[in-house]
Amino acid sequence: MHAHDSNPFMPSFLFSANSRTGDGWQRTHVGYHATYRRINGVLENSDATLRDFWKQMLALRDQGTGLLGHPDYTPPAGASTLIYQPPLYDTGTASYQDVRRILARIHDYHIKCLGQRIVLVVGDHQTYDRMLKLKINSTSNEYSWLVPLPGEFHFKWHVTLALHRLWWKRLAGWFCATAGMIETINENSMEAADKIKYILDFYSRVCLAIITYLSKVFGAELRDVDAFLVAHAGNLGACNPPHDTCE
Repeated sequence: MHAHDSNPFMPSFLFSANSRTGDGWQRTHVGYHATYRRINGVLENSDATLRDFWKQMLALRDQGTGLLGHPDYTPPAGASTLIYQPPLYDTGTASYQDVRRILARIHDYHIKCLGQRIVLVVGDHQTYDRMLKLKINSTSNEYSWLVPLPGEFHFKWHVTLALHRLWWKRLAGWFCATAGMIETINENSMEAADKIKYILDFYSRVCLAIITYLSKVFGAELRDVDAFLVAHAGNLGACNPPHDTCE
């Protein structure tokens, strides 16, 4: 059995004999399934991962830098220039043909016109996936200029939607009603694109409120998170209520 036979998410050309080795940019010592293994490793050690998360959040709270703050950074060369190009109509991110059109437009402007050698192209996961596979499968230097990067926005949105589904009945619904945010946040219609800004803002506030509340209630006891969790191990969590199960 070939490696890709058991993995329907990886196209066969990635394992073909004439696949490129990356010409120096690709980490050839890392297997094609490394990402999946890493994710599975995190899932298998979720308790340790969550502990590290709480430690990081509480450390930021103690530093007084603000959990929702943004670094005050001024680029050495000044602010970036925002460039708008004429749109490509009837072009999406699902097909390789469309992504090729988008990359051709970027190449014509940045490489041919401006004379740049390398371009970082950021896209959502689908766009990144297509760009990466086109680059890996290239039998020429067609995409030698391209450095594909996965954007964090879509990932953040999907993670937030997962939190919404898991925690609405246990916590978020109560928080929404108590905070008087029922006009913008509800249980069933937050997956629409025009709701993104509302749901991201809402759960940022929820996380900030939880950390602030815990810090005020427990104070210095939270400085040693491991000891704190041991001391309160008998407390029932939101997903382990006494007469119910987590949905």
